Amino acid sequence: MQKHKGHNPALIPRWRTAMTRKKLSRPVRLSEAFGFYSKKETILDYGCGRGFDVAELARKGFPATGWDPHFFPGFSKEAADTVNLGYVLNVIEDAAERKKVLKDAFALANKRLVVAVRPADAANGLKKAKKLGDGFVTKSGTFQKFFSREELGAYLADVTGTRPYIIASGIAVLFKNEKAEAAFIKAWAAKHHGRKIQPYRFIRL
Repeated sequence: MQKHKGHNPALIPRWRTAMTRKKLSRPVRLSEAFGFYSKKETILDYGCGRGFDVAELARKGFPATGWDPHFFPGFSKEAADTVNLGYVLNVIEDAAERKKVLKDAFALANKRLVVAVRPADAANGLKKAKKLGDGFVTKSGTFQKFFSREELGAYLADVTGTRPYIIASGIAVLFKNEKAEAAFIKAWAAKHHGRKIQPYRFIRL
């Protein structure tokens, strides 16, 4: 992959990364499986793209709302019990803005924040990508940053001050409520034959 020269980050069309979905995204399916959603608790999809996840959750009876800077800029970002930040951080080419977005999403979460990014092994499928900052500009002109498990855990812990649980490749959850965290640990053990899950052990280098 060659180093990208002369590219103006302001021209990167982030909205192009928003997928047209026919089923719930993986982080939303995992959230539902682990009981993160309740019809008595609010859900905010921060950076909801074209809004399929929000519409489908609402159809199922969940009080879900969404906000997106391109598709739904007029919608408000209000605090919710669960905030979903799905595949947002990995398309932000500016490191300072990326950090600000994570802090904002975490501040809006009353009980839990679910974060999904592109995992490091997904970079293997890139073709004709050019280096930009800590990520790559794809042949379609969009930006992608890929996170290893260790980088994701350390980044989330460092920015939020909360140790995340890595629940799948590129997907993590951070808790701000002890009862919600305890319920997740119990649900994880039930789905994994009694195996316990530990939060990411962050060590500042």
